[in-house]
Amino acid sequence: MNCAILLAAGSGTRMGDLVEDKILFPLLEKPVINYSISAFTKTHKFSRFVIVYRDELQREAIAKILMPDFVKKYNPTFIKGGESRQASVFNALQEIETWNASIRFVAIHDTARPLIHSEFITELLASAEKHQNAIPATSMVDTIKSIESDSASDGESVKDLDRSKLRSVQTPQIFEFNLINESYQKVFESKHTITDDSSALAFSEAEINLVLNDRPNPKLTTKNDIDYILYLLNQKPLQ
Repeated sequence: MNCAILLAAGSGTRMGDLVEDKILFPLLEKPVINYSISAFTKTHKFSRFVIVYRDELQREAIAKILMPDFVKKYNPTFIKGGESRQASVFNALQEIETWNASIRFVAIHDTARPLIHSEFITELLASAEKHQNAIPATSMVDTIKSIESDSASDGESVKDLDRSKLRSVQTPQIFEFNLINESYQKVFESKHTITDDSSALAFSEAEINLVLNDRPNPKLTTKNDIDYILYLLNQKPLQ
């Protein structure tokens, strides 16, 4: 049995006053969170769903816009998020641990990424079954520079990085449940801060397994992302 953790508790402050809640924002009249739900359900690989929410007001709003067929079939579990992304993921993992169910793999996905494809989720799961984890990644096409200080005015503080050795990681990230759960336990015990779930694997013996994603999978973060995502939605079939 596999479970999908759908993260929806982000504050969305970088959206400014354009939208009240980016997860509920209608893209072509379909709420952002429902794109991710559609992609996961179409794989027929996930039997349980956990939706991590910000506060009670948001939980009620999400519940109202969820697709009735999804609610009826999967009866998703709602879990309140924490003060940080890693705290929200940890809350969800702790909830899953209490279930009287054998969860083999868990997918952790930022629902602010509405363009994820069901086919790629299936590909990730197959790779995770071989390597304990599967992390979507893209190659870097821009020249990347590293700055040694907050000010880039000093030429000596700017360094070029070898982009052939750099990857940008995305979600969903899929893990064997016991592996990621134990890794997150160690993260919190050591009081480390991470912004990426695969970083938790540094506390285990598992190697990170990157899977190249050649499909656009942008995250809805700023106002400019809305126009870009709407453009992509109009250029190809929906999920």
